Amino acid sequence: MVNIENISIKATQHRFKKILIFAIIFSSLGLALIIIPFPKIEIIEKFGQFGILEDVSYYVHKKYPMFSHDQVVHISLGASKGTFSLIVLNDEELVNWINDDSYIPFFQVNNVSGVYKELILNFPYYDELTVIITAESYLEVYGMISTTYLDHYTYLVFVPLIVSIIMIIYLIALKLKSNRIKPEI
Repeated sequence: MVNIENISIKATQHRFKKILIFAIIFSSLGLALIIIPFPKIEIIEKFGQFGILEDVSYYVHKKYPMFSHDQVVHISLGASKGTFSLIVLNDEELVNWINDDSYIPFFQVNNVSGVYKELILNFPYYDELTVIITAESYLEVYGMISTTYLDHYTYLVFVPLIVSIIMIIYLIALKLKSNRIKPEI
């Protein structure tokens, strides 16, 4: 004669093991998304025969994500029919530049018709970056300003962690239920 209660306990234990494996997998996935940085490449501004009038400044802003690091800015600009000045500042130095106070730029060139520069901004952490292009005379700018950095997908972590927490709560409920319904021998 087969004891039905023993079969249900074995089925519950088997289900418990399966759910435990899935909970471990989802927890590991969530932790991997926090720990492992992913590279990102963004085009900040792309110029295609873009005109700037004489003595006019054109601002390009980039705000980096909170947990990004190893930030690199690639500047590849050229001008036809004139020259320009280029300044790269963080948000604190931009305020000083606007107020005509002394400022320390990451990079600055004056009266050039073209520039190619790779700026590494990895220490200390930078939140916001501004590139200022000032035309010495009317000119047409072409080229691109892009950035690369490492970022963590912190907002995606919540999905696998919530799934694993739900599974763990379900496992605890199964364990409590199986402890209450023990067959009497």
